[in-house]
Amino acid sequence: MQLGKGVSEDARFLLLAFQHWIEAIDPRHRYGHSLNLYYEVWRKGDTGQPFFYWLDIGDGKEVNLKDCPRSKLRQQCIKYLGPLEREHYEYKIVEGKIVHKKSNQLLDTTKEPNKSKWIFVMSTSKKLYAGKKTKGAFHHSSFLAGGAALSAGSFSVVDGILKSISAYSGHYRPTDENLGSFLEFLKEHDVNLHEVGVQSTDNYYGNNYENKQERAGLKAVNKAEPASFQLQILGTPEEQNKSEAVTSEFYLKVSLITQEKRCLERPIS
Repeated sequence: MQLGKGVSEDARFLLLAFQHWIEAIDPRHRYGHSLNLYYEVWRKGDTGQPFFYWLDIGDGKEVNLKDCPRSKLRQQCIKYLGPLEREHYEYKIVEGKIVHKKSNQLLDTTKEPNKSKWIFVMSTSKKLYAGKKTKGAFHHSSFLAGGAALSAGSFSVVDGILKSISAYSGHYRPTDENLGSFLEFLKEHDVNLHEVGVQSTDNYYGNNYENKQERAGLKAVNKAEPASFQLQILGTPEEQNKSEAVTSEFYLKVSLITQEKRCLERPIS
């Protein structure tokens, strides 16, 4: 197969963890972790109604879970950025320092009040986006509107100088390979990594069997159908030049197709 320009056969694309796919295709983008609790109730039932119909209009509209009351479900809606909004979160690397692309200001995550956690994603076209995490409102899925990424995590930066990197993302479940891709990207842009603290994925998932199995499954998916099918979609120069928002939408659709066994809508008998 002819690969698209700038995309290699070795690329490993991070797709959203299953519970957050629900978040991405929900028109309201309700928090995937909370939404998944209702999905489990629906999955174990015998209704023939599609999940979101069941949840908002159908037989499940009166279901109110103790672990996640309806009020909480309604309140926690994740912000998904559009193409123009995304530009305000884009950063570049200049002479080894992380700089805001539009303002050219050096990033400093330590100057934020209340020790805000800064998260990042690197898109499949190797664009770096970063911002403050707000639980239940702004997460890793926000930057690319639920689309695929090459890497994700959090970091601390002082006057543009990278101090530490964490490979944790509940939405994307990055592997050590994804972390390596980001470190290689930094090296290519002359970032000094000798004194940077790096927390690998094993710090978060290594001792948790369930998460480890989920990561293994995700890694297998990343190596198989999604990449080849996505490349077919984005194979022509005209398609490659479309906005990242469109690209993300393609990736998300392919992700759902490859997991049809866990489809959100049961066939209505």
